[in-house]
Amino acid sequence: MNIIKEKTILNINNEPERCAKIAEQLTDISFFMRQIYQKFTYYINRTHNRRGILWAERFKSSIIEGENALWSCVKYIELNPLRAKMISEPADYRFST
Repeated sequence: MNIIKEKTILNINNEPERCAKIAEQLTDISFFMRQIYQKFTYYINRTHNRRGILWAERFKSSIIEGENALWSCVKYIELNPLRAKMISEPADYRFST
């Protein structure tokens, strides 16, 4: 199995250490989000002939302690489409849980 990454081919059968490192990085949400932001920023800057960052502090991680705090976060996320008047009922949102 080959994975194409930035014009190089990674053969996972011949490079198990590199494959393990990539797999470990993909389980880290902070690393994953940073990679997405960097790649997208690079693309936009290149295609629109611009320089600089696109977002500032858009991704933030916080420790959620306790069941009440978790429930508050879930409700906030799930009700966002309703507050934005995209839907009339929370169950109507296609991406809702």
